Amino acid sequence: MAASPSHYESLLAASLSRYESLLAATLSHYETLLVASLSHYETLLVASLYHYETLLAAALSHYETLLAASLSYYETLCFYDHQGSIRNGQRCSTAKGYLVPAENRTNLDIVGGAYTKKVLFDGKRAVGVQFDYQNDEYEVRVRREVIMSAGTTNTAQLLMLSGIGPKKHLEKFDIPVIADLPVGDNFQDHCGFPMPFVFDAKPLKEKLNDTDNIMKYINNRTGPLASPELVSAMAFLDGQVVSPEDFPDHELYFLEISKEIAKEQVGLKPLVYKGIFFPYEDDPIFVCVSHLLHPKSRGTVRLQSTDPYDPPLIDPNYFEDPADVAAIVKGMQTCRKIGLSKPMKKVGVRPFATIFPEFTNIFPDFLLDEYFTFVTRSVVVTLSHQVGTAKMGDPKDPTTVVDPQLRKNCTGADCVPPVRRRPNAVEYRESEPMVADLCSDSGELGLSGKSYRFNISVTEPFYALKEKLYWCRLRLTFSSRIIREEKIKRNRIPGIRTNGG
Repeated sequence: MAASPSHYESLLAASLSRYESLLAATLSHYETLLVASLSHYETLLVASLYHYETLLAAALSHYETLLAASLSYYETLCFYDHQGSIRNGQRCSTAKGYLVPAENRTNLDIVGGAYTKKVLFDGKRAVGVQFDYQNDEYEVRVRREVIMSAGTTNTAQLLMLSGIGPKKHLEKFDIPVIADLPVGDNFQDHCGFPMPFVFDAKPLKEKLNDTDNIMKYINNRTGPLASPELVSAMAFLDGQVVSPEDFPDHELYFLEISKEIAKEQVGLKPLVYKGIFFPYEDDPIFVCVSHLLHPKSRGTVRLQSTDPYDPPLIDPNYFEDPADVAAIVKGMQTCRKIGLSKPMKKVGVRPFATIFPEFTNIFPDFLLDEYFTFVTRSVVVTLSHQVGTAKMGDPKDPTTVVDPQLRKNCTGADCVPPVRRRPNAVEYRESEPMVADLCSDSGELGLSGKSYRFNISVTEPFYALKEKLYWCRLRLTFSSRIIREEKIKRNRIPGIRTNGG
């Protein structure tokens, strides 16, 4: 990792030039929405108050040739501060950023708690949606187009229930085939492994319950309670396993966790938890998480039945390609090197001495790769960044579901599927609000900008984490735009809030 400062300065200059237009566009869309103000994060890198500032310093000291970089500096190796969608010390969600400012518009109706069942077609043209609401079934017809944004899993499910998907799979359920397209293929995700360390500080629960920290948050919206997920530092590293040399393979991030997180959210079996974490339950713990950024493995989403309420069958197919495991193992090696560096030792950082129950002896260094490979395949931690099941691409590409305008390759007409149209997983986070905002622009959709109205949006469940259920609902409410026939009256669906117009 030896590189001269002048080399990194030139890379940074090139990166800033390349991304300045994107940054300008982003700021114009989000200047009042997604405020990530570091003034509210004076303890962003000091989540433990005493040792997290040293954590980043130790990482940078161990990698002294690396420069701290902003999120736009993606094209080289870097450590950087964790940034979040924050406003006044609190998360600025999609609902706060988009729905609250728009909820009183006269041309917007919002239906909460509705359950979308399928898209309605007239031939190959999308003409409406069918959904359940308060134990009744409704149909909403459109004059112009239906825009779907139901997430990676439910977009695939809804399209297949509506007749768009792999022909053989649809015929298995006697679903009339409107378009034979590879819906549900190309499933990708960011996944990895958290390497645990113990260090000299107060346990997390003690810090969060500290009166001074609570008062800092109440009075100034600062302190550990205002930091996003208590992440102290992040890094993009290497690009030689599954990515070109100038692109990172894996992301590292450092955060403090409690025993409850290790026990309940990571999903370890009781025997494994007892063997690994139990001896450290009363100690302060942080983990260095190594996540794969550009997986080569591809999974699938398929229907379980024709019942819209049955969850789809998800096969993530993690680590089908051995290169994915190799990239994560390389990240774990880096985590270990950082944890064993002199600056980290000065603050009492040390790796867990416990190992998985299947291994009875601590591995010597020359066998670490074997052990890391085992734990990577045994404990998969996902960031829930699933993408790819309705791939955007060249209409001539047989793996494409939607074209670059998000519609023509879908049915040859006006079906417009999802925000989750990315062909491949991207680095860092998935940024649905920015993608949806740009795609909703009339120029992107080929509309005049004055000939359509916001009307109704319906929710769709996500069969995984509760967080994803929340985000899925927000995405639908934000970006599902339906033009209704004039003959459909607003008071037809009881309980819907309307604003006239």
